[in-house]
Formats: sequence, structure tokens, C-alpha cells
Amino acid sequence: MNRVRSDLIFWSAILITTSLISSCASVRPAKLRKFIDNELQIPLHNHHFTGTYIIDAESGQVMYSLNADKYFTPASNTKIATLYAALKLIPEKVPALRAAASGDTLMFSGTGDPSAFHTVFQDSTLINYLSGFRHLIWYTGNYEDDHFGPGWAWEDFPYGFSAERSVLPIYGNIAQFELQDSLRVTPVIFKDSMLPTPGRSGRLEDRNLFTLPSLFSDTIHIPFTQTTKVTAAVLASLLDRHVIVRPEAYPGEMQLIPGYSRDSLCIKMMVDSDNFLAEQLMILASQGVSDTLSFSVAKNSILQMLADLPNSPRWVDGSGLSRYNLFTPKWIVGLLHKLYEEYPEDQLFGYFPAGGVSGTIDDLYGSEDGPFVYAKTGTLGNNYNVSGYLRTKKNRVLIFSMMNNHYRQPTDSIKSSIERTLTWIRTHY
Repeated sequence: MNRVRSDLIFWSAILITTSLISSCASVRPAKLRKFIDNELQIPLHNHHFTGTYIIDAESGQVMYSLNADKYFTPASNTKIATLYAALKLIPEKVPALRAAASGDTLMFSGTGDPSAFHTVFQDSTLINYLSGFRHLIWYTGNYEDDHFGPGWAWEDFPYGFSAERSVLPIYGNIAQFELQDSLRVTPVIFKDSMLPTPGRSGRLEDRNLFTLPSLFSDTIHIPFTQTTKVTAAVLASLLDRHVIVRPEAYPGEMQLIPGYSRDSLCIKMMVDSDNFLAEQLMILASQGVSDTLSFSVAKNSILQMLADLPNSPRWVDGSGLSRYNLFTPKWIVGLLHKLYEEYPEDQLFGYFPAGGVSGTIDDLYGSEDGPFVYAKTGTLGNNYNVSGYLRTKKNRVLIFSMMNNHYRQPTDSIKSSIERTLTWIRTHY
């Protein structure tokens, strides 16, 4: 009898404990929902569209959902998809070019590698390899994309955040102007390309003719318009030899020449929200699945890998400059969850801006304990989104996407609202 009674007491305790755990699990999302609902009821949020989706990284439990299936303009949250494409399709050493040698003649094609003489990376793999041959023939027919992505704002062409994409970029497709004792221009082929009348720094829309102020102290960066003729001229000036351009694709086999670090490109793309690198990484990613290079080739391959995620996006560029892009908070969180499951935390979080420390959130989410938010922002006029990972004080990892479209208030007020929310969640979970 005592044994039966003891068994009953044991199992009753188990049931009570299980019930309490279950009750706590249900109450905690309820508290979170109440806090976020109250935050979204302040007047700041009355006149724009908001979507939020938060899950527990380990269990997948949905902690909060509002308009999670609705489509939003993601802006640079698009780069999270580009990161996934880069990690899946680009080797750790980026292919700097495709090449086939015959004696002292080199036939080559571009791969989209953006590192050649880039102001940050200063990679010389391309030039060093080409310099080993006397005769150079560049086959350009392996590339399909336009200089600009669909839906990019045409008036952005003279600004550094809108550098043209290309199959063989050099110097980041940016002309650099420094005024010391005299004017120093990089690439040097543009040294005689100044318009005679000083003015605001800029460029003619369709020609590499530049305007500069009469006096300036900081280095000025202006994208140059990319044509095969311009690129061949830049290469010729660096190599001191003629580069023959063939408009077709090379008909034979080519080997890939390894170059710069993929992860270094990905980190700068994500942390600094570098649009040019994002576009070039998608071109590089297409190299992994096709001889024909284009954004669409890489995108289609990645969307097949992500076919199990809900709310398939409209995805038109690598950077998020286009307002044609449409992503849902649920799709973004699903993608972030895949990344979390497939890559170690230390590696994965290292690709993202860290709150209070780096990138586009270096002035947000500060903590004496170190970063607790690792997230990608996305900003266009009247649109601000944040998606990523949140580590709570109890060392839980939550995955979130918070999207705000079409507001008229200052963006800083939207940022402050999101910061209040994520800080509260960190403290209470």
C-alpha cells in the first residue's frame, strides 16, 4: 500500500512539474506579446506598416507574430539572402578569374570578384596573374547582367553606394580623387577627365567626365561608368600591354584562379552594408552553378534550396537597393534559422553587425556585458528593418525580424522603438 502511495506521489509530482513548465512556456510569450503590442500602440506606429516575427532558435517556438506573412520592402535585409548564397556557392578562396593559357598568350574571363585593387582589400591576384603573359585576350560573353539592378534609382549613379556591377570590377568601380600638392586620380586613365568648371563632386550621367570642387580636403569617391572598353583601358595602363576584347564566351575549358577570402568580403558586405560587394557576391555565386554569370542564376539556385520556407520572396538584386524586392518577416526568420542550424554561432554572428560595437548598429543595443544583438539593418527612404539574432540574459537565442515600411517620422524614432523592444526581451528572457 505504501509503495502504491509512493508511486502516486511520484507521478503526481512529475505531472505538476510538467504542468508548471508548460504553464511558464505559455506565459512567457504572453508577456512578450503584451509588451510588443503596447509598444506598437504608441502614436509613432499609427500611420505605417509594421511586421514582426520572433522565434526561439533552439525549439522553433513562435514567440511573437504580427503581419509575419505580409510582404515588405526589405532594403538591405536582402543582404541576408546574399550572405546565404555566398556561403553556399562560393569557395573560401574566391575565384579571381577564369583562365586558359597557350604559351605566352592568356585567354581569360571575369568572375565578378570585387577585390582587385579595392580600396579596402587591395588584392593584386588578378594583375599579378595577368602580368605573367605577353598577350591577353579577354572573353566577355559569359556575363548577362546590366550595370544597374532593376528598380534602382537612376539619380543615385554618382554616389559611392550605387557603384555599377560588372564581371571584371577593378578599384571597386570607383574613381578616387585626392588633392594634395596636385590632383591625384585613381585609376590614372581618368586624370584628364575633369570638366573645366569646378562645382559639386559628380559625374556626367553617361560618360566618365567628372566635376570636382575647386578645393577639397577629403578624398572624393565617384563611381565610374563601366564598359569593357574602360576596363580594358584600366588593365592596359596597369599592365603596360594591350588587352584584346572578344565579345563572345570562350569556347573551351578554363581553370579558376583562386584569390581573396570569401569571408572577408561577406563580413564587410554585411557589417558595412556594402551594396557593391553584395551585387558582386551574387555574380560570384552564379559561378558556382553555371558558366553564364548573372544574379538570376544564383538567385534561382538558392530559392530552390529554400523552397521549404513559407512566403517565397520577390528577390531582384543582391543589395536591396531596389524597391521591387518583397520579403516577409516569416521568410527572413526562416532563412536566419537555416543559417543558425547550418553554421556555428561564432562564425555566423561574426558576419553580422554587433550591437554597440560594429557596423550599422554600433550606436544601438550597447551593453557592459558585450553585444547581445547581431543583426542586419535595412534602410531606404521611409523604410527601416532589423533582422537577426538576440541573446538573452538567460543565454537563450531568439531569431527576429522587425520591419517598418512607409513611415513619415524620423528614422531614429523607429530605431528607438525597436531598441526598447529588443532590450526588454533580452532582460526578461
